[in-house]
Amino acid sequence: MDDSRRGRDGRHVAGTGPARPGPGWDRRQVLKVGAAGAAVTGAAWVAPSIVSVDAAAAATAPPTGRLVYIVNLFDASLSVIDPAAGNTVVDTIVVGGFPRSAAVSPDATVVYVANQSGGTIDAFDTTTGTPSGPSVPVGGAPRGITIAPGGTIAYVTNEGVARVTVVDLVARTVVGPQIVVGNSPAFSAILPSGTKLYVSNAGDGTVSVIDTTTPTPTVVATVGVGDSPSAVAASPDGTVVYVPNSGGSDNTISVIDTTTDAEIDTIAVGGGPVSVAFAPDGARAYVSNQFSGVVSVIDTATRTVIDTIPVGATPEGLAISPDGAFVYVPNQADDDVSIIDTANLSATPARVTVGNYPIFSAT
Repeated sequence: MDDSRRGRDGRHVAGTGPARPGPGWDRRQVLKVGAAGAAVTGAAWVAPSIVSVDAAAAATAPPTGRLVYIVNLFDASLSVIDPAAGNTVVDTIVVGGFPRSAAVSPDATVVYVANQSGGTIDAFDTTTGTPSGPSVPVGGAPRGITIAPGGTIAYVTNEGVARVTVVDLVARTVVGPQIVVGNSPAFSAILPSGTKLYVSNAGDGTVSVIDTTTPTPTVVATVGVGDSPSAVAASPDGTVVYVPNSGGSDNTISVIDTTTDAEIDTIAVGGGPVSVAFAPDGARAYVSNQFSGVVSVIDTATRTVIDTIPVGATPEGLAISPDGAFVYVPNQADDDVSIIDTANLSATPARVTVGNYPIFSAT
């Protein structure tokens, strides 16, 4: 494929990152901890106000016309897909070096990107594609971004220093001390109520549970799960958290009860599950399996796999459109995205070419 693309500023973005790794590459070897690797502290923490699940859902209801952002690791860009334009790429936004993930504000006006090379969270206006305010230094190897209900606070996993950094998105500053979690924290998920954050620790097979309602957010439980837990997701009703266990021959999803903060079940899926997302109604969950090149579809009522959908090579961080109509699956070894029509799971997913080494999607 032709990797030559231009960002909104006219710069070519292909070839600006490291060379593509070989077939034996382990994604955990990419970790970079540069000058930003030291611990970060910030202003005094003020806990966000807590609202009911219904109120939180209403406050963060996604607007219509929401776009999809694909994080391209090796050309440091976001490919922008517009579902209303037939799921075509309508723009490319040049971002910082080694982007690992992205998160979109509840009002869809800003997309935030974890810039691992610079140790920052960078913000971009979703209308213009230009930087929106200053970057926020967050410390060593930021990987995952979770935005709390209301959109004013974000939690950033620092893979390189076993911490979670709390960011005030309004002031664009770090608030309070970093939160100590397990080894190699990968991603996190917050309950719809905003009261607990669940952090997957890939290095020690655990999930740290953080109480976000206190003046100083604190780990209140550590849940043992499977090997190398990855991108976690909370169910829309907040009763369970699904955790993909991607390492070794585990190939399962751990189900955590959010009342007891204990693992209550495991679900066998494909090879190397790395990402999971719930449908908006919570009836299904979709899992990308990087080693077997498929997406597992889970019936959440029975906790069983009801369908397996072939996608591309090495599928990574998937996302579901807010209306639940499509699942977007970045195929990192194919430089494209498989788009699953959730109303017709038997159909072959459409595929759209994006940037160099797509690893994450956000909407």
